[in-house]
Amino acid sequence: MKDQKSNLLQEAFFSFYSKDLDYFIDNFTELCNKYLICNCFLYGENKDGWERSKNTIENISDDENDFNINFSKGIVYQHYGREDLAFKYLTNAIRLNQHSEMAYSFRSSLNSIHNIYCLEDAEKAILINQSARNYFRLGSILLKDNPSQSIIYFGKSILLFDSHPCTHYKLGQAYFKTGDLLNAIAGFTKCISLDRNHGCYIDLWLCFYQRNDYENALKYLQIWGSIGNTSINFYYALGMTYKALQQFDDAYSFFNNFVNFVSSSESSLIDSLNEIEILAEAKWQFDQGNIQYSHDLFQKYIDLGKELYGNELITFFKVKLKLINSNILFGKTNHYRILFNQKRDIYLRKKIFDDLINDEETNITKLLEYKSHYKLGFGIYSGSSIKDVIQKDPHYIIWSIVNLDHFAIDSSLFLNKSLQSYSNYYMALEINLIKNDLIREWDEITKSQDSDDYPSYDIPPYDQW
Repeated sequence: MKDQKSNLLQEAFFSFYSKDLDYFIDNFTELCNKYLICNCFLYGENKDGWERSKNTIENISDDENDFNINFSKGIVYQHYGREDLAFKYLTNAIRLNQHSEMAYSFRSSLNSIHNIYCLEDAEKAILINQSARNYFRLGSILLKDNPSQSIIYFGKSILLFDSHPCTHYKLGQAYFKTGDLLNAIAGFTKCISLDRNHGCYIDLWLCFYQRNDYENALKYLQIWGSIGNTSINFYYALGMTYKALQQFDDAYSFFNNFVNFVSSSESSLIDSLNEIEILAEAKWQFDQGNIQYSHDLFQKYIDLGKELYGNELITFFKVKLKLINSNILFGKTNHYRILFNQKRDIYLRKKIFDDLINDEETNITKLLEYKSHYKLGFGIYSGSSIKDVIQKDPHYIIWSIVNLDHFAIDSSLFLNKSLQSYSNYYMALEINLIKNDLIREWDEITKSQDSDDYPSYDIPPYDQW
């Protein structure tokens, strides 16, 4: 497939050199629609061709009324990081042809500093062509601020083209941001199965590390090292993993490499390390029972403009609950955990002995963590998404968590200020944390996973998207 992609790009360049922009755009569009989901290939392929194209485009006079000139200049300038010029020319191209999917698609990939219409551009590209590439673009734009929603579009992209490593990588990132580490692992492992040299090993390490699965964390770091990686993250991750495994001589060795690397690096890297240290210290202080100090460190991290995801967010919520009630326990002795486990045990025993099972006993087996885009299938808001119900009636969400055994929500939604205004907020938060923990615990028991293989994505059925 790479030869076909390379040949199409080479043909596009040849037509470009001769200033046959019609043929260039035809070849370039065919290349993108057939083979390219993201733009990685364009940035890593045929650097001489791009350099010659840049020289060619600078010798073509501007013409605000010529779509081919504006589109071609926009593509080339975008490749060279001149996003201000890329925005100018692609905007002209869209003005001249509002049905050009490629113009919208490439303008949507510009930095939001230069293009405030990124989201609208991606949505318009999809209206013109519901392609894997366009779904990928929209998912990528939503990833930072709305990872739950981005999961939908990465899933649609995969349904249309499932062998693109970057889509699985981005989907893994989205799941990680929602705290779903198992599906994040599934995304990252699928990515490296398609591209062994992809850089997502550090993401895999972080998932396994946060699950306290240090053996698998080490396994993927060693694979990463075997393909030639010696980055700052590599040394830091190895040091942390060997420390967790209590192999302190190895930990010291890699931390020493890490320190040597940092000493010759930019201050921005050191700033990043300070942020990592704040989080690590906050989690450690929580484990030691120093709740107020842990809270202060988490708040310091947030005050730096950073967001909490995954296990860090869960720990932060536990800290807040501990400040409200220092007697709260989150392990096996948590009273809600005991209650839900008892209900599940009753259901399983009755099922084994073919006893009559009522609806209330069945509900505990239907326990589901609703993401923001999931739609309710019960109650007065049946058919509405969680996101919409939180906006319309946040108390209903709080009530459902407390009173319905089968209902939980993505824990990150508890950051929503609409939910925080209700008196039962902290009770619902505790119950929700326990429910989500039990979902993963019961899922692992059911699947009895003793191998290194991880489940495929927990993506809602297509007709729910």
